[in-house]
Amino acid sequence: MTNSLKSFVSPQFAFFSPNYGEPPFTDPAVAKTFKAGLTTAAQILQANAQGSGTHLADDLLVWFRNLSFTEDPDFCQAMGPYLEDNVLRARIWRVYTLCWAAKSCLSLPGDFVDIGCYDGKTVDVIRRFCQYRDIEKDYVLYDLFDYHPTERSKVNHGPELYGKVCSMFADMPRVKVVKGFLPAALDGTLPEKIAFAQIDLNSAAVELDCLRAVLDRMTPGGIIILDDYGFKKYRESQISQRDLAASYGQIIFESASGQGILIKR
Repeated sequence: MTNSLKSFVSPQFAFFSPNYGEPPFTDPAVAKTFKAGLTTAAQILQANAQGSGTHLADDLLVWFRNLSFTEDPDFCQAMGPYLEDNVLRARIWRVYTLCWAAKSCLSLPGDFVDIGCYDGKTVDVIRRFCQYRDIEKDYVLYDLFDYHPTERSKVNHGPELYGKVCSMFADMPRVKVVKGFLPAALDGTLPEKIAFAQIDLNSAAVELDCLRAVLDRMTPGGIIILDDYGFKKYRESQISQRDLAASYGQIIFESASGQGILIKR
């Protein structure tokens, strides 16, 4: 790893979203024009180059920004093992948001929870960023693991994934990996107090049940990150989560990263 890679994490743009397979992008002429225009804008703005102030990734293009998280030494170090992982780099803003939220909750009473942890890589970055080895908190990870989604970015689901995630955190006994259907898998395993949680299940009904369970145990000042909240494909999730939060007297902020951020009041 070169010094430049250690001091800067470059975002990665790719057409991951299945929305690109829907109208108007199914029209070859429209798709060609869109890609050409996006490419031109990216080249002019020097998108994703260090110091350019332009970020193009995860279907988000912004410019004239500081983008300081791409040069945060702690974040660059935490991302070290994944600098060639195009999926994590495509979602770099989301990953940093999780790191920020988790670190903000370290001093609060309660444990950490990730509902829909997939391959555990994001949690691995979070624990590195937060130096979680020294923290007296459980970190409970949930997923079905065997589920085979249609998303290309989640092709690692399968019978071996559970074991791989367990092995990833084998050196940290306070990281607990729970396999099973949700929300049933929460029964008897969800911490009594929760300081930080991420929910990412790509299913409105299941996410809603899990959000309700987490809210009931959330410490004041704790943060919940809702991964699907701002994406058009998951509009149903956004509406149901917003309404549930409101019934608890809470407000969800829709971040430019696409995540919903709820700080328990």
